[in-house]
Amino acid sequence: MESIDTIEILRRWYNESPEIIGNIVEKLNVHGLVSDECGFGISSTMVEKWDDRCSQFLENCGYDGGRLAKTGKYIDGYGSVYVVFDSDDHTPDSALKVIERQIEPADF
Repeated sequence: MESIDTIEILRRWYNESPEIIGNIVEKLNVHGLVSDECGFGISSTMVEKWDDRCSQFLENCGYDGGRLAKTGKYIDGYGSVYVVFDSDDHTPDSALKVIERQIEPADF
């Protein structure tokens, strides 16, 4: 079974549930990042397959920050986390630290 590209998922969401795209754009514009932990339906696979087409799509939907980049990390006792972030606002390390702070300490 062939997997669907992230851009195709974003386009489908835009057509079927545009509020999801609006939430993603707002979170990126306000906080400079979104992750597979943010509750919008972004999966780790989507972040892994993120490319310039995805960034351009979000720019066309109102994202107005810097170049989008991606990173991920395995956290012992929790699992992997993946982040798409505004590279003008965050480094890979700072983006991951924001996500780590959002994960409840009890989860470790």
